[in-house]
Amino acid sequence: MAKVSTYLNFTDSTEQAFEFYKTVFGTEYVAEPTRYGDMPPMEGMPSLPEENKRLILNVQLPILGGNLLMGSDAPAEMGFDLKTGNNVQICLHADSREDADRLFGALADGGAAKMPMADQFWGDYYGELTDKFGILWMGDSHPAELTVGSGVPIPKGAVAEMDISMMVRRSRRPGHVRPGLLRDRVRRITAHLLSPDGVVALQSPSMSGW
Repeated sequence: MAKVSTYLNFTDSTEQAFEFYKTVFGTEYVAEPTRYGDMPPMEGMPSLPEENKRLILNVQLPILGGNLLMGSDAPAEMGFDLKTGNNVQICLHADSREDADRLFGALADGGAAKMPMADQFWGDYYGELTDKFGILWMGDSHPAELTVGSGVPIPKGAVAEMDISMMVRRSRRPGHVRPGLLRDRVRRITAHLLSPDGVVALQSPSMSGW
């Protein structure tokens, strides 16, 4: 079956980071981590500095729902130009609020909670943090379904679509924030709301020209 894994690169702290993640998720490596010193000599390539031979070439750790967290060290001495950025986040869809709180708290130890776990207007229990290794994580837990006043269940994505449509309509009234300022929020919500069959249920308003 096809899978998607998340790959993390660190300058020289992959081992420390993955030992930390092992304590968070309570799992074990798929195999013993491979180190740069395990590579056979390559013709035309200089010998590895002794201090780099213990660095991690590849490590694989199962986390949640069959997802695999993978990682490597990328030292500058070997030609890597690694920059810790904010363009990638790992979202953990927990089975319960309690699990979401446990994972969030463990990952935030020594890091920083950017958005503490809390009930959000679109129905999810959600938060964001940066761990002590600079990796960005999102914690999420949501009910299987939501209900309207009559008690009739309706898809979570439909509720969120109504909420966002209302946000946009209100933003166009005099004295309210223009829709352009809501762009990032709408995109973030769109990324997290999935229908039961795994297809994005929310179609955000057209954002061209926002």
